Amino acid sequence: MKTFILVIFLVLLMMSSQVYAEGKIYGYGGETCGRFVKVLEGERRGDNNDSVVYFGFMSWFSGLATGASFQSEEDVLHGRDTASVELWLENYCREHPSDNFFRASVNLMGALKK
Repeated sequence: MKTFILVIFLVLLMMSSQVYAEGKIYGYGGETCGRFVKVLEGERRGDNNDSVVYFGFMSWFSGLATGASFQSEEDVLHGRDTASVELWLENYCREHPSDNFFRASVNLMGALKK
């Protein structure tokens, strides 16, 4: 039953472009992938402002993954470390700069489930 609920949750999150368009994604999840890549690059250069925003993105992702793991009673990241999660998100966001960070996050969790 819990797996069914998780599947429904993920399908609803991924399938509706109206959810994205209506502004129902709060915090860093509503930001674009392009912005994530920009602040990631700034964080790597040592820009303090970008570092703060980068950690906001990653904290937001951590909260989403924790909530999804709690709901599904399984590790939705399947043991992946922060570096591999960051790399996946960076690659996705470079390929899809206009997607929001929420979509990138959900796609990552979906890819790890396969």
